[in-house]
Amino acid sequence: ALAMYDRALALFGGWIAFSLNVVAILGVAALFYLSLQTAPVIRQALTEGLGIGWCDRLDYKLVARLGQNFSIKALWSPLLIHRASVRHIRNLSYGNAGRYHTLDLYHPKSKPTQAPIFIHLHGGGLRTGSKDNDALPVLYHLARHDWLCISANYRLQPQATFAEQVNDIRQVVAWARRHG
Repeated sequence: ALAMYDRALALFGGWIAFSLNVVAILGVAALFYLSLQTAPVIRQALTEGLGIGWCDRLDYKLVARLGQNFSIKALWSPLLIHRASVRHIRNLSYGNAGRYHTLDLYHPKSKPTQAPIFIHLHGGGLRTGSKDNDALPVLYHLARHDWLCISANYRLQPQATFAEQVNDIRQVVAWARRHG
């Protein structure tokens, strides 16, 4: 609408920009639709990871929402991270590699006992990325539902070998066991 108002569509470049925006919007809509098909995969992964009956140990509202269909709230929820009930502690050290051996902790302010622990490792193909950029909606959501969440940095390639990266992850797990 803005392009039409500014008469940008009168130019060839305006049509190209407009077309790319339409393609991007359709792509995002397709990705959102496909993401709604993940409920069975998530349920299977939780059953394999937490065992049969995992749903009985979690908030029933959270479990019920795994099978829900499209909602406007789901579309906008990554942008609406509610933080009031979650405490976020930044840059705790778990090793001796400086900023590459830091983690962030997300937990409910209510401090429940026997909370399950979720460890998040950022994407980036082991070469790029940071604990500060990925999965924030998931981390806050789980923490609001009485999970203890950890998002950790690790050393990146090519400065670190794969074996060193695996060792970094072992150190994160050891830290979680000591302090969880």
